[in-house]
Amino acid sequence: MYAFTEGISELGNLFKKFNRYYVLLDSVLIFMAAYTGIIFSGIDRICAGRIGIDVITFSDIGKEIAASALCGIVLAVMTTIAVLAILVVRARGRYMDVCAEIGTAYSELDEPLKTAHDNCEIENVVMEDLAEDVTKEMDNIAYSSFLDRKRIFSRIVAIILMALFIVSLAVTNFSVVESVDAANFP
Repeated sequence: MYAFTEGISELGNLFKKFNRYYVLLDSVLIFMAAYTGIIFSGIDRICAGRIGIDVITFSDIGKEIAASALCGIVLAVMTTIAVLAILVVRARGRYMDVCAEIGTAYSELDEPLKTAHDNCEIENVVMEDLAEDVTKEMDNIAYSSFLDRKRIFSRIVAIILMALFIVSLAVTNFSVVESVDAANFP
């Protein structure tokens, strides 16, 4: 086995870690968007009106929470889980080629890396020389070059804006539907 294959494996693990962080940011964003939509549309109040309880008391810890807030949180969590399940199923179908990702970021390494990776089972002088050159080039790879800063920044900004919108809705107590009585159900 050549040394560059360990580097490819290490970068593959790094890509998986980055994807976990992206999924975490996406899940927070989905939850906040769902919660904002639920509060804005008044579904939380409709849900609380349907169960007929205004305040839920947790006797073990002595805390109270408004039923509409708890309904909103539960509905937002269910929405987040459903959307994330769909996203995970879609992502499982995609194959991530680590060599192609490296080649995209470092074009001078694209062809030598693909050639070396395709022929890593062969042991001869030419392959050993190519593997040595690829290993030297891979030592110069900056891991941070694979981090999608634009994606992270846009998610963080969207999360902050959603938080501000949720706080604004909570302070103004705004909702499209004021209560379960105002909603017309068939």
